[in-house]
Amino acid sequence: MDENFSIKKEQKSDVRCSATPLIVQRPGQCPNNDAISVLKCPLLPDDHCSQDSDCSEPGYKCCDYGCGRSCVPACKATCKLGLKCDLVRGKACKQYGLCPPAQSTAVCRPAPLLKPSLCELANCGLGSQCVERNGKVFCVWIRFVTNPCATFSCSLGRICVVRGGFPRCIESLPPTDPCSLTNCAIGTECVISNGRGICISKCALVHCKGDTKCEVRAGRPVCVKGEPPIDPCVGFVCGKDEQCLVRKEVAICVNPCSKVQCSEGRRCTVRSGMAVCVLDPVKPPADPCANIVCGGGYHCQVRRPYGAVCVLIKDPCAGKKCRSGQRCVVDGRQPKCVGLCQLVACPEYTRCKVQNDEAVCVRGTPPALQDLCSTAKCPIKTKCVVSANQVFCLEFPKPLDVCASVYCRPGTVCVEEAGRAFCAATSPGVDVCSLFRCKPGFQCVMYRGEPVCIQANPCQLVRCSAKLVCVVIGGRGHCRPSAIRTCPPCPPHTRCNQKKGVCEPLPNPCRRVDCSAGQRCEVRGGRAVCVTFDPCAVISCGTGQRCVSNGGRAVCISTDPCARVRCSSGMKCHHGACVPTNPCALIHCPSGTRCHNGICIAINPCLRVSCGVGRVCRRRGSVGICVIVSPCVRLTCRKGQYCVRKGKREVCVRRRCRSKYCKRRNKCRKYCAKCKSKGRKYCIKCRKYCGYYYGRYCTGKSCKGKCSRCVSKRCKKGRCGDDDDDDDDDDDDDDDDDDDDDGYDDDD
Repeated sequence: MDENFSIKKEQKSDVRCSATPLIVQRPGQCPNNDAISVLKCPLLPDDHCSQDSDCSEPGYKCCDYGCGRSCVPACKATCKLGLKCDLVRGKACKQYGLCPPAQSTAVCRPAPLLKPSLCELANCGLGSQCVERNGKVFCVWIRFVTNPCATFSCSLGRICVVRGGFPRCIESLPPTDPCSLTNCAIGTECVISNGRGICISKCALVHCKGDTKCEVRAGRPVCVKGEPPIDPCVGFVCGKDEQCLVRKEVAICVNPCSKVQCSEGRRCTVRSGMAVCVLDPVKPPADPCANIVCGGGYHCQVRRPYGAVCVLIKDPCAGKKCRSGQRCVVDGRQPKCVGLCQLVACPEYTRCKVQNDEAVCVRGTPPALQDLCSTAKCPIKTKCVVSANQVFCLEFPKPLDVCASVYCRPGTVCVEEAGRAFCAATSPGVDVCSLFRCKPGFQCVMYRGEPVCIQANPCQLVRCSAKLVCVVIGGRGHCRPSAIRTCPPCPPHTRCNQKKGVCEPLPNPCRRVDCSAGQRCEVRGGRAVCVTFDPCAVISCGTGQRCVSNGGRAVCISTDPCARVRCSSGMKCHHGACVPTNPCALIHCPSGTRCHNGICIAINPCLRVSCGVGRVCRRRGSVGICVIVSPCVRLTCRKGQYCVRKGKREVCVRRRCRSKYCKRRNKCRKYCAKCKSKGRKYCIKCRKYCGYYYGRYCTGKSCKGKCSRCVSKRCKKGRCGDDDDDDDDDDDDDDDDDDDDDGYDDDD
């Protein structure tokens, strides 16, 4: 459609807004902005005003004029149809030939011919979009796009978002602060380094003067002088993964991870008293297809023995049968039968009707609305047009063709009735593709009742004789002599090239397969299969680096976690975190322990104990005790003997009494066993062995009731006591037991 039109707008009254401060819109309209080409303007031009009140001169308005908003004379003249308001720079001379400085005057000039978009008046059905070709509009089938914004472009400063399934351009958000995703420990703050947020001590950026030094108090760096105050945390012991903090001059234990929220896929752990976010190990998914993303038209399925593979998605509507007047559509991967009129958007004053199993728009009863054009007075050779409830007078240089800008659905044609265009159903048998134009190299085919352009085969419509074959030359099909040759029997995975007469390898099935990240295509059994692979298997990194897989790509990173970490004075990097240079500087261990590498360990009590010859210190609890050790190392003596060293030899000797009589009143204690011998009870084998403080024993004492003590007898054969003598009384209750004198002597 070649019709041109101009829009007449006029404002004569001031418009006052209720916002504060009061904004007054001055009368008149802004002139046409054709002072400078937009291509010559900077990317972000400067504005000299934002509203009309910014203009100090009377009769001026704040308009888009030039490369930005500026104060220019307002157009107060009423321009007729076909004219526009413009600024003319010149001199308006007064009487007697006196001319003031050059000024800009608003005048009416011929308006440029504006060509509206033909697609503004076209209504395409669901799943199609309007395109303009050679002055005509067509509704073409929209191929499925996973992300509607993938092929949508927005202007500078705006980004594309999907709302209601359609792309929309909105104002872009400010860039994300790298420190907003970084959780720093207490006493540290986040700074941006090389585009990343790192945590440093709050005192690292503070320079104190004189003999003062920086300390972090109540979360703020402070320069203090002289000795620091007494730290309440000195001597205060916290539990595992806790650190002591001072709050209101009181020491409390706090877990550094209590207020740290790590990002997704990470968890907080305490290392050297600091909270560190580490990767959270995730169990492998039970579903093999959980982490596999297939290309367009494919979805993941588990097939044995290959596992998870990408297979072609079958049309859900292939086996779906709908009733007359309905059509199958895919809703959430599920086939669904909907009415044909639900897929059609008819123009104004028309309604949808199903005819011959097709939805067509027929003339309907207009709603009871006021005809806006009934009161419009348009000039000669113009016609009233209503758009968006506004009346415009359009001038048509040629006779009005209402069907020139209307595209009807397949099976319908545009007809004119009472000056309006309607899509009417055609007789069955009409070739819809004959009304549909495709670009060169493509041909029209009917797909589910819709015309679709597909890549054409030039030889498809060429018929050659028996001895000729069709070949494509310059995009057209030509008949040429046949060059078919025979091949010898081809081996597996090859096929015969009849033009060359040789066996060639089969085409690689993987050439059209797009596997997801972390996978690659392999040919197994003549089929293309996406398998997971390790990209680091063929990568050799340099010294001090290791290979990791990132998004299916091999990346060499440093094995030293401290390679890119810079710590402040008095701190050093340990496992990627800044820790004090002296780990024991701020740790106070309880009594009996000492600090070692930042950990309180128990002190060996034997370090302060000095034992005599033949004795060594043994730790019992928190006390060191001297015990006698056997002088022998290689020799073990039997019962009743003990080991002694004679020169360089180890000898076992029998025990013997030190004196003629053994010491009396030796305790038998509770080790005596009860037995019956001639109606009497004996305390037997109540023993503590002689020699080297292994104890002594006594034997054979007749007693009444429970035997608790034995009385020593004469020394016979190295033993105290006589099993045959029952005359000693057992009334001696003296429990004196001298453990240092065992009543025995050792053979030398």
